[in-house]
Amino acid sequence: MMKKKIGRYVVASIAMAVSICSFTQVSAQEVKLNISAENFSEGYTGQVNVSSAGVLVGLSIGAKSVWTISNVAVELPKDTPKQLCLRISSLDGRFWSENPYLPPSGVTTASLGPLTKQYTKVLKTMSSEQLAFRIAVPTSTGCTDLSSAHYLPVIGSGESVLVVHINSGDRRVVTRLSRAGKAISNNVECEPIVNSARVAADRVCRIPLPEASGRADLQLALIGMTGQAEKLKFDIYIPPYTLKH
Repeated sequence: MMKKKIGRYVVASIAMAVSICSFTQVSAQEVKLNISAENFSEGYTGQVNVSSAGVLVGLSIGAKSVWTISNVAVELPKDTPKQLCLRISSLDGRFWSENPYLPPSGVTTASLGPLTKQYTKVLKTMSSEQLAFRIAVPTSTGCTDLSSAHYLPVIGSGESVLVVHINSGDRRVVTRLSRAGKAISNNVECEPIVNSARVAADRVCRIPLPEASGRADLQLALIGMTGQAEKLKFDIYIPPYTLKH
């Protein structure tokens, strides 16, 4: 991830994948892979100690990500992205996949799939709480360079909160949402992940959703033992949603 250093702080321009959880049921148009099946990129291994997912591992709006082996849904902005890069990470770091998908023009709700080619049995043993989803809109072809990418939401279910999975390197994490330099949420302390080996991600942040949809910045302060903070800013898209009553 490309970073620009400002004083003591680091600002990374990335927009993030979010799972939107309070959506009404909508029909999603299928979005197919933008590569041949034999080039599908994924892996599964034994116990691991490190992950290549980066700081931003996944996001969801709502308590639960909604997915099947076949697909996961995403709400798109009116200006349809040319390509979407979906990364899936198991929190224990053992499974991952990262592949490009090509949404047709004019689609607002899309269903990305397949999620795996070789590890269907493995994914079927995992719950929503064991996986993190991250969808990037790259500025270049392919999913290798995400330095200037922004991120879109995966559609989930449950209460209207933005759930962010972070790999903090065992640092304390405080986060909030802002728009045009002004805070649109309170500061939120992220919590350690429990009931899973903390390899791909070690913190989870739950931020109440703002009233207005659209682009926003997710701000993170990663605070080490010395008290010094590394500050990251992620540009995200929050799609329109309908609260469940």
